[in-house]
Parts: sequence; C-alpha cells; structure tokens
Amino acid sequence: HHCRPKASYTALLFHPSRRTFLVAGTSTSVVHLHDTSRPSAPLRSFTLDPSPLPAPLTALAFSPISSLLLACTATGGLSMIDAGGMKVLASVEVGMEVRKGGMGLETGGRLLVFAAREGVRVVDLKKREVVKEVRVGQGERVLSVSFQVSLPFLCEGSM
Repeated sequence: HHCRPKASYTALLFHPSRRTFLVAGTSTSVVHLHDTSRPSAPLRSFTLDPSPLPAPLTALAFSPISSLLLACTATGGLSMIDAGGMKVLASVEVGMEVRKGGMGLETGGRLLVFAAREGVRVVDLKKREVVKEVRVGQGERVLSVSFQVSLPFLCEGSM
C-alpha cells in the first residue's frame, strides 16, 4: 500500500478575463479550480497523474480563444482541461522534461512551445502532436519561452 506524498503548490495562474478564477497546481499532480470570491473548497479538482509517485505540475496556461486550460507536469504529461465544463478533454506526452517557465502558449491559442535542455519543441494543440523541434548548440540550453504580440516567440537561455 502506497501513500501519495504531501502536496505543496507548484504553479498558480489567474484566468486572463475572469479575475476571481484561480488555478492551483500541486507537487502531487493535482489541479484545483478556485473561485476566489467564495473562499471555500475548490470548485473542482483533477488528479492528472494517479501513480503513487506523481510528477509535480510545473506549467499552466489558459487559451486566449477558449476555456481551455493547459497543465503540464515536470515529466512532460500535458493535460487539456475544459475549465468551463470542468472536465479533462485529453492528455498528451510531450516527451521531455518541462521546468517552471518552460511552457508558452502562442497568442492564437494553437501552438504550445516547450523549453528543453537541448532546444525547443512546438506542439500543435489541434493535432495533439509535436510539429517542430529546434536544437541549440553544444553547452547551451533554453531556460524559458514566452510569446509576445509583436514577435513569433521569445526564448531565453544560457551558455
């Protein structure tokens, strides 16, 4: 009989247009949806990794064009959650480790970019698959990714 480890919060995100809607991700791969105007238990919770030693949630993002919430674990387990209907729609393996700050959603809401040790991976949410991979040079690594309205995407890294 295995006990799940004690949870701590590893990722927090407010909805971009519903100012009292807060998503909290935990070290035990649980996503809690909260309405901060009603301080009580979460509206809904999802366990994304039911294993005895789940991976912590490291990245959260809301789609700019729908009620889609994207939640990713440190081991690359990506879950697509309908935050309006409060249900998990699909899960996809990104196939890489995802650190905090290592996931960015493009402003159109279709492409998700992940920063990896060896480069960048782009996932098409409609196709639910990796559509592009860009490698960086030996000894370099990508630390974070983000999208800007005026730029396709921005990568930050170190050498």
